[in-house]
Amino acid sequence: MKQTILLVEDDFGIRETVSDLIHTMGYLTLEATHGLEALQLIQLKFPDLIISDIMMPEMDGIELLQKLKSNHQYCTIPVIMLTAKADFDSQLDSYRIGADGYVTKPFDMRELSYKIKNLLNLRYNLLRAQVDVGSSHDPEWQFIQKLNGKLETHLEEASLQTIAELMKLSPSGLQKKLKKYSSQSFQDYVRIFKLSKAKALLESGDCNVGEAADRSGFKSISSFSKSFKDQFGHSPKDLIC
Repeated sequence: MKQTILLVEDDFGIRETVSDLIHTMGYLTLEATHGLEALQLIQLKFPDLIISDIMMPEMDGIELLQKLKSNHQYCTIPVIMLTAKADFDSQLDSYRIGADGYVTKPFDMRELSYKIKNLLNLRYNLLRAQVDVGSSHDPEWQFIQKLNGKLETHLEEASLQTIAELMKLSPSGLQKKLKKYSSQSFQDYVRIFKLSKAKALLESGDCNVGEAADRSGFKSISSFSKSFKDQFGHSPKDLIC
């Protein structure tokens, strides 16, 4: 299975450039425009590496890094900080919190590619050398996995009321738990879940845009295409080879 890299960057041009590099290196890409989106994507698809800008709306890269490194489930994911800030203090802040790499814009693509490859190789070797235990007993992990399972099998009728009943929670109880664990509303969580599923289907080459929309719970291709472009910055057709 190909390793997955989560790219968190609000500038479309930079995001597209780095995403192209990642694909050229043979890895899969997840994309987010700020820290809050990144946190939800991490829960949907556990990435092998994260590349994050520092200056972003909603939640910046430093706050995202703090949340990741303070969470025992995500703290082992290597993080490369990508920023226009060239001052030494920014680098120190990133490393103090736990960043594994730092690249300053404008950056050399070779430097970034070497850091990506080295960190992924290191992570692979560490995972081979240790046995991960206990995560399945974590309440947050159990809740997110259960929720994702319900969404996967009920995409077309993924209303708050329906999913709450399946989770054996009240609608307000589900909203409260989801906000606690993901910092997202139910509506935003479901939207990104569906779009991430569609993106994975398109990247796999197993279906066209219409089929990806249908299998991801979208009733309208035009609505799907607009939501997809709003989320990822490009049309779903761009993923069709």
